[in-house]
Amino acid sequence: MKVAARDADRFVVAPAAGIVAVLFYGPDCGLVEERAARLARTVVDDLDDPFRVTDLSGAQIAADPARLADEVAAQSLMGGRRLVRVRAAGNESAAAFESLLSHINGDALAVVEAGDLAPRAKLRALFEAADNGAAIACYRDDAAALESVIRETLQRHGMAPSSGALAYLMSRLGADRRVTRTELEKLALFVGDGAEVSEAAAVACVGDSAEIPLDDLADAVAGGNQMNAGRALARLSLDGVHPVAIVR
Repeated sequence: MKVAARDADRFVVAPAAGIVAVLFYGPDCGLVEERAARLARTVVDDLDDPFRVTDLSGAQIAADPARLADEVAAQSLMGGRRLVRVRAAGNESAAAFESLLSHINGDALAVVEAGDLAPRAKLRALFEAADNGAAIACYRDDAAALESVIRETLQRHGMAPSSGALAYLMSRLGADRRVTRTELEKLALFVGDGAEVSEAAAVACVGDSAEIPLDDLADAVAGGNQMNAGRALARLSLDGVHPVAIVR
């Protein structure tokens, strides 16, 4: 099944009955990780529990397709539902997941993290078509979602941003959920719990993690500015821009 963007956050805290595997994919790697972890904690509180959690990579599954089914079918020595986390999954592991979804054996939940999969990607299409699987796209926060993340993260520290601070943060954050959370936690530590976040504090503490367009890289290269070129290149790489597009 394909989970609509408006339903994604509700789904990860209360997945539909009968779902045995969930794929998270998209250009926002931080949001992929965040949502995958939230869903995983509906099964196991401690994601480092060696008895109930197994971590695999897409490469491991591609090399040994039977291992995925074996891990899902395994029973915990200490009792409780098991969790199988698969990171860096790609089309090379699609056959193993197709077999799993067609012949499920066991009650473990498989939580799968992937990159930005095209609509015709085998892995994405497989999960979207499965009755017992789900695919959730993780795109970069729009303005409303970003404001909500900023307010919610700061509120956990008893803080609220001033209008100037909010405007500044929204202009600098949003390219990656993990980076956004990290920068806000750093800001909260800088300001101190319970205080209002001023624009001056936000400027002093939070760097620019917004998406840098290809034009910025071209301008930096043409102008011989190595520092800006390196920064733009690093951001474009983090945002998943294809190397061919960067070279062109």
